[in-house]
Amino acid sequence: MSDIHKANYLDEKSEIDALVLKIKKNISLCNPLDLMNCSYLHTFMTHVNKFSELDYTSDENMIGRTTEYIQSVLVSSENHFKQGLNDQNVLFNTILADIKELYEKIMHSWFFSSCNKYLIKSNPDIAADINVLQFIVEMQLVSFVRGYRYQFLQLEHLRNLLPSHNPVLRALFDMSAEDIISGLEKLQYSLGQARLDAKNSLNELYDGYVKAIAQDENKEAYISRIHCDALPVFEKVIGISRNNVTSVTGWNDKFINALSLSLNEDNSFFSDKEFSGWPLLELPVHKKPFIKIENISYCFEYYSLFDHIYRIIQKTIKELKPDYEDKWAKLQQDASETMVENIFKKLLPGCITYRSNYYPRKERQKNWVENDLIVLYDNTLIIAEVKAGSYTHIPAVLDYRSHIDSLKNLIEKADHQCDRTLQYINSEKEVAIYSKDKKLKGHIKNADYTYIYTFSVTVDNFNESATKAEKLTFLKLKSNSISLSVDDLMVYAEYFTSPLYFLHFLEQRKLAIQTPKIALSDELDHLGLYIEHNVYSLKAKSLSQYDKVTFTGYRYKLDNYFNRLCDSSLDSKKPQQPIPKMIKNIVDFLDTAKIPNRSYLSNFLLNMHSEARNEFSTYLEKSLVHQKEKKCMMPVSAFGDVRYCVFIHQSDIAQMNFSEKKTYVYSKILKNKEKNRVWLDLFFDVGDNLFNINFYVCKPEDVENDKDKLLSCDETSNIINSCHKQTRKKIAPNKPCPCGSGKKYKKCCRRL
Repeated sequence: MSDIHKANYLDEKSEIDALVLKIKKNISLCNPLDLMNCSYLHTFMTHVNKFSELDYTSDENMIGRTTEYIQSVLVSSENHFKQGLNDQNVLFNTILADIKELYEKIMHSWFFSSCNKYLIKSNPDIAADINVLQFIVEMQLVSFVRGYRYQFLQLEHLRNLLPSHNPVLRALFDMSAEDIISGLEKLQYSLGQARLDAKNSLNELYDGYVKAIAQDENKEAYISRIHCDALPVFEKVIGISRNNVTSVTGWNDKFINALSLSLNEDNSFFSDKEFSGWPLLELPVHKKPFIKIENISYCFEYYSLFDHIYRIIQKTIKELKPDYEDKWAKLQQDASETMVENIFKKLLPGCITYRSNYYPRKERQKNWVENDLIVLYDNTLIIAEVKAGSYTHIPAVLDYRSHIDSLKNLIEKADHQCDRTLQYINSEKEVAIYSKDKKLKGHIKNADYTYIYTFSVTVDNFNESATKAEKLTFLKLKSNSISLSVDDLMVYAEYFTSPLYFLHFLEQRKLAIQTPKIALSDELDHLGLYIEHNVYSLKAKSLSQYDKVTFTGYRYKLDNYFNRLCDSSLDSKKPQQPIPKMIKNIVDFLDTAKIPNRSYLSNFLLNMHSEARNEFSTYLEKSLVHQKEKKCMMPVSAFGDVRYCVFIHQSDIAQMNFSEKKTYVYSKILKNKEKNRVWLDLFFDVGDNLFNINFYVCKPEDVENDKDKLLSCDETSNIINSCHKQTRKKIAPNKPCPCGSGKKYKKCCRRL
């Protein structure tokens, strides 16, 4: 580092150190409870009517960090508040403004200029790989991001993971997992919707009295009553009763005290270290979410509580009972695997699952290895590894290698395990999987599966890295695994009500992994892109002028939809792809049918671009009408990138038999030199309701022996002529061919 850069780094760092000390001093002069409530209300108001992170301004994002920082300072330093010594409102406003400036300095001027050069100088290996430096910058910035999951799913992971620890919870706290979750539900309401409900009640109360006063001359009596009735409600809007942990949750003191810090109880935040008191460090509020003031524990920080509560409980138990650590890990792993298994069962109803599987390594029968989960559905095979370990909490700027090590352990290792299992399945035509005690569970034939997906699912949510794991150069991945948190997998289970739409999305998600241009920072951006562009890898490839594309804003509609689900009074419309009627009917039918290889057909239909989808649906809808008029079957065909022949079966019309349809399909394949074509039979009742489907994927080699016969036969021509006779019309050479190919008649079936 040059002397100039070193001087800049030290100067800017000194400015930030001075600002931290100023904030600390001013906080020490405040009434802690009033300051916390002021900051909480200030933050709360920025969240009202906001349903997506894109709704927030940069200033509002900074405001969202103030409460957790103030609480961390209060529990880490002495308090010198004296009644009447200072103008509290002036101090409060100064502190809020200074904290905003502190975050801006760290996130912008200092970090992006001086610190990067400092990192390169102190870690020479970073200079050799710009991707590592970019990773450090991103990890440090996302450390300020809050809100790991949508509110309506906030406690779902606890319901799956915590009950297995009931014995130790009862022993240490005289509480069960159900008791803890029930209290958290009450806190969730109390910290959010409860204040809005109280505000609405206050407005209704005021409106009611305004109407009453207008109808009665005795205004003084009403004014007196409104003051009396409104005060309790007003306290619920701006007071601290909603933040009192004991009165809100009903928890006992054992549990609350274990999760609380008193003023100046934890001075590690301001210990003698390089970034003392900086919000770069792990904040005390992330370790103990409640602040105790005058022997009462309060909760003012929603995200610090709900983002970290599972790991907070884990660490608290470890502190109180160190010998439980190994048992926690074992129970956690088993519970997390079961949770992921159940999510896939919800996504793919009727699927076959094998959990906690064992198999012998090739040529080493004595060396058995484990796989966490295998899911079988139709022609789809899913291999999943579930990692319940925790992601590092050390700031990237202090130890970026700990972040790389976490990713290697939680993503790279899982990917290699998936690849190992996949290699075993592909090692023979049929392989066996076993339980831990080597009892046979079942067999898997690799030829049965057209689609294979591998998953790395983590309990901890480090979305920004997992979403683009394959783009991180320091990870050596083998199997194109989809890396995501269990939180995001739960979101998919809520979004997709159709297994076949979910499998189609997986096909696009895997293509995104294999598309170097796509580098997203949030898992749900993949879903947003899928909804907007369907085969969204093609959208990225079309932007040829860029090496990498980071699409932003694509989860905005999803955020709005999911965040509204927590309040039944809000209108919430799920964002979805527009699917034409006939394709929707077919996919809906396939969802409940047991037709083998059905996901191939649904993927074929859903892979069509919007114009082809609409044409397909329109042709079929028209054919349902025209066939009734003509009293004969009129095949629908398409050429080019999307190739199909559709035969619509209806009662009371002349049907083509199997041989005629086969001749028709393969004549098209051979005449146009196609590599394949989908042959689809759709069966409708008298009310035009779809009640059965047959389909085949036809290839020229399937009829190689009949090639000459097909090319020279006149069966197809006879079929068309039969239609002509029934309609009593002659088809002009330049008119569209009735087979539905889109070509002129003279260049299509007239030549057969």
